[in-house]
Amino acid sequence: MLVFAGLSFAVARRVGRVARASHSAALEADSAHISADVWSSLGTAAALIVVAVSGWAEADAIVAIGISAWIAATGGRLALNGMRVLVDESVSQDDLDAIRDALDEARPDGVVSYHRLRARRSGATATSTSTSSSTPT
Repeated sequence: MLVFAGLSFAVARRVGRVARASHSAALEADSAHISADVWSSLGTAAALIVVAVSGWAEADAIVAIGISAWIAATGGRLALNGMRVLVDESVSQDDLDAIRDALDEARPDGVVSYHRLRARRSGATATSTSTSSSTPT
């Protein structure tokens, strides 16, 4: 059991790293699910050993409450991150600054200024932008 728990934990960590690198809410949820399975199994085994050795039956309930709290907190974090994806949360200020710099460098002749720059993340690396520009009349 410990070998499989260790392998599952390694898989969860790897999936979590890929999720962060690719900004994938689905992979982040998969990583959390695998981690929850690992911690639930290890917690149950640990509680079983404590109860068998010491006779302290409350250990099982205490471990179950701890695992439940961790799962609830993780679920809340995943729900919040999922909502950010659904509402097209804006990119970071650093990304907006980089987009502004690129627009300044590539500004075509005749465009005096631009305003109302908006950007959002779409997938792992793509960023969608929207601006309004002013031209002399």
